Amino acid sequence: RILEVGVDFILICLAYISANLLRYEGILTIDSQDIIVKSLPLVLIVKYLVFFKFGLYRGMWRYVSVLDLVNIFKAVSFASLASAALILFIWRFQGFSRAVFIIDWLMLFLFISGSRVLERVYKEIFDQASLSGKKVLIYGAGDAGEFALREIKNNKLLHYEPIGFLDDDEEKTGHRIHGVAILGTRSDLERFLKSKEVDELIIAIPGLDKYILDEITSICNGLEVKH
Repeated sequence: RILEVGVDFILICLAYISANLLRYEGILTIDSQDIIVKSLPLVLIVKYLVFFKFGLYRGMWRYVSVLDLVNIFKAVSFASLASAALILFIWRFQGFSRAVFIIDWLMLFLFISGSRVLERVYKEIFDQASLSGKKVLIYGAGDAGEFALREIKNNKLLHYEPIGFLDDDEEKTGHRIHGVAILGTRSDLERFLKSKEVDELIIAIPGLDKYILDEITSICNGLEVKH
C-alpha cells in the first residue's frame, strides 16, 4: 500500500505540473511557478483524501477490472472538482487557469488508470510465460471455460499448461480467450488429443448431456487421457 501511495504521489505531481506546462506551452513564469508551489500541497491532500474515500488502495492492481477503472474515473473526477472548488474558495482563482484543471483531470485519469492496467498487463505476460506442466485442453469456451482458464493461470500449484479450447459452437473457432485459442469443435477432439499430446482434458460445460459425456469419456479412455 505504501508503494501504491508513493506511485500516486508521483503521478499526481506529474499530472498537475504537466497540465501547467501544456497550458502555458512549456514556459512557466515565476508567478506560475509560485502558484504551482503554493497550490500543489493542497491538491495532493484533497486528491489523497478522495482516493482513500473511494477505496483506490483497497484493490489489487493485478486483478484490475472495468469496474475498477470506472471507480478510478469517479475518484479522479471528484478529486479534481473538489481541489478546484477549494482553490476557488481560498484564492478565488486569481492567477489560476481553469484550463489547467481540465488538463490535469484528464492526465491524472490516464496516469492512475494506466498504472493499474500496466500491472495487470505485466501479470498476464508473466503468468503466460510461467505456465508449464501438464498439457491441458479445455472443452467448453463459455463462462465455465473462462473461469477454468483463469484458475489455471492464477494457481501455479496446478502445474497446467493450457493449449487450447474446444467448443461445439463453430463460430467461436479461431477466437481467443485470455490469449488461448479456440481450436475447433468436439468433432476435432480425438485429433487434437493426439496431435497436441494432451495430458488432461477439462470439461467445462455444466449440465453436459450424458450421451456427449460418454462419447468424450470413451475417446479419452482410448487415448489414456485423464479427464
